[in-house]
Amino acid sequence: MKLLFISAVIAVFAAAPGAVASSSSGIDTYDSEPSSASFDVYPQDSASSEDGLMDSKDEPVDNSVNSNVFATKKKRRPTQSPTPMPTLTPFDQGREAGRDEADRLWRNAGNSCSSAWGSFQKSVNRQIRTKGWNRGGNGNWRKRAFNKGASAGMKEVVVEKEKECFRDSADECVDLGNAAAREIAYSHCGSMGMTSSKKWRRNCRDAAVDQCKGQLFNQVKDECGSPRTSTLRTLQNKCWNKVLTMIGDRSEDYDYSEDLFSES
Repeated sequence: MKLLFISAVIAVFAAAPGAVASSSSGIDTYDSEPSSASFDVYPQDSASSEDGLMDSKDEPVDNSVNSNVFATKKKRRPTQSPTPMPTLTPFDQGREAGRDEADRLWRNAGNSCSSAWGSFQKSVNRQIRTKGWNRGGNGNWRKRAFNKGASAGMKEVVVEKEKECFRDSADECVDLGNAAAREIAYSHCGSMGMTSSKKWRRNCRDAAVDQCKGQLFNQVKDECGSPRTSTLRTLQNKCWNKVLTMIGDRSEDYDYSEDLFSES
């Protein structure tokens, strides 16, 4: 058994490189201790020297699998073109034209609810006739449909403005009531004791004439002595024409107070 073991060991050492055999004895020996078993180590590729995980820069790595994964995530273009917007019918085209025209008239009226009481409606009806939108179209069904749509569009705006002014808000109603109350109060209070401005002028004129007659005697006496009775009467008769001449004969002018304070 020992011989067999020794023979096996010798065989292993004999196979090791760098060993030098000695033949001085009947048993093969070695000048030096056998070196430890070595393994051929091949140098790593320069591109894979970092942790052995990076791929070579000189040789691109096939990432076809990853490429396919990313490709599936890209947004694909639609295979069909978007559905076009439907073309408006002649009626709808006319309706848009009518609404635009009514909105223009409303802006020209000052966007004021006071015009919604009647003037705006009249403007709309007049414009429908002017545009010919009240006619049938002379046998052309497209023209007839357009005219009906235009007329309907304008009337829609009228209804919308009336709803906005008379139903959705009470501002127009309150303002109208306040204005009416103010005019009534002014007419009532302003006319108290002021029934006729023409009468005032007439009374003042007559008083001036009477004053003229009463002052003539003293005026003549101070100027040239006491006048005779017949002379005084003659001079007093001149007071009427003299007063009228001095005031420009405006005592019978138009009575503005009658118009100013009259209730209509």
